[in-house]
Amino acid sequence: GLVGYGSVGQYMSRTLSAQHTLRCMDPRDKSKEAEDNGAEYYPQYDVGAFLQGLDVVIITVPMIELEHTMETLPLERLRNKLVVEMCPLSSYPKSVLTRALPSEADIMCTNPLFGEGMTLDGAPFIFEKTRIKDSRRADCFLSTFESARCRMVEMSAEDHDAYVVDAEFVTHLIGHLLGRNLLPESPVTSREYSALTEVAEMTTNVSFDRFYGMFKYNNRARELLDKVRDNLASLERKLAAKE
Repeated sequence: GLVGYGSVGQYMSRTLSAQHTLRCMDPRDKSKEAEDNGAEYYPQYDVGAFLQGLDVVIITVPMIELEHTMETLPLERLRNKLVVEMCPLSSYPKSVLTRALPSEADIMCTNPLFGEGMTLDGAPFIFEKTRIKDSRRADCFLSTFESARCRMVEMSAEDHDAYVVDAEFVTHLIGHLLGRNLLPESPVTSREYSALTEVAEMTTNVSFDRFYGMFKYNNRARELLDKVRDNLASLERKLAAKE
């Protein structure tokens, strides 16, 4: 079951529907999107029916909505289920889930480093088995991505945030800066231009709330923004010196 049916939830729905029976829940009416993606939609007020009989609950809301989302769920109904989060950072979601969920609930922190228009073959799927009692169920969930030939990377939430988060934030930052207005379509392009276009398209297909979460919960984000400003100013000075 997918809690949150925005761009991430819908992408995961298309990825998982071939091998699993799916449900989704969102405060907005996403019944048409769910039908198109092979899932059954449940409105927020029908959360009891949504959770009934589920083995795995995947949280795909923006990180800035995670804590509020957990507060709205009947947490006792999540006992003996596997709860998976798919936020771009891991330490903050890990602390929210371990604090909120009953001890009988299994927890897995993940970050699939792929999205719309990208092949899963060779794409990294980073995960931490944060609190797992039912290993068979956890392995069954992971096997969906293994069978798609993802590169499975088991890594602690803390190491994930130390090694991956800054690069992801800078990637999305550059993509948002470029947008589509700085990268006009051309019948002939270099490989470098095509790569930049792919970055811009990937980031603009992701909700801005997801990017804001990367900024809000990354203590180094402001420092990285300052470095981008400094680098741009330095480049402008070098260009001016040539005139």
